[in-house]
Amino acid sequence: KTTVRSFGIFIFLISFFVFLKTICPTVFVGDNGELVVGAYTLGIPHPPGYPLFCIFGKIFTVLPFGSIAFQINLMNAFLAAVSVFIFYKLLIITLTTILKVSLDYTIVFISALISLYFAFSNTFWSQIVVSEVYIITTFFVIVELYILMLWKHSLIRNPAGEKKYIYLLALIYGISLAAHHTMILLAPLFIFYILLENRENSVSPFEKGGLRGIYKIIAFFLLGISIQMYLPIRSLANPLLDWGNPETFNNFI
Repeated sequence: KTTVRSFGIFIFLISFFVFLKTICPTVFVGDNGELVVGAYTLGIPHPPGYPLFCIFGKIFTVLPFGSIAFQINLMNAFLAAVSVFIFYKLLIITLTTILKVSLDYTIVFISALISLYFAFSNTFWSQIVVSEVYIITTFFVIVELYILMLWKHSLIRNPAGEKKYIYLLALIYGISLAAHHTMILLAPLFIFYILLENRENSVSPFEKGGLRGIYKIIAFFLLGISIQMYLPIRSLANPLLDWGNPETFNNFI
């Protein structure tokens, strides 16, 4: 565990340091200016509005150094480094669970190398250095896959798995829909995978109070997706950037 933790901290630090040294110090091309304004003023950029980017970005604008654009770019660098760290943990648990092998230095070393390769891959790195919504989306994809693999790993101890991971996944997935609307494409994959694993372990979601569990999943999902209410609430405040004026039901939809 100490080795895993040490490698993880090293991966996070080296990733964050490199990202920090390469992020754009000001506004870049494309949607950058619009997204910076949206985050700084807690406004509403172009559809689907990107509530999470605006909320997270606003938090980083309280930093006492750098321009507003730099601070929001720094948010991407930080979330990207955290994503790489979680990706490293995801690889470890995936390799040990799927391959059914014990954790050893080889697994840790391979996971570390792949994580660093992922960190400095062209597509991922190119989205870190500017104010874009794709890093926060990637962050949530990796977190959700990690939670799913924790549940898969729990099947080793319990044929029905740890339901808390499914509830957590539903909550985080609901929240992630406020990062980017394409996250909706993951829903059928998650559902299919969970049902497939349950079938292989001869567990029906409707057995032994399973229906109550489904209600809980729906409740956690609705709680997570409620963050979309940022759009009509902020629109009612008439922020500087209020794309689409989603304070009415039709505009919100």
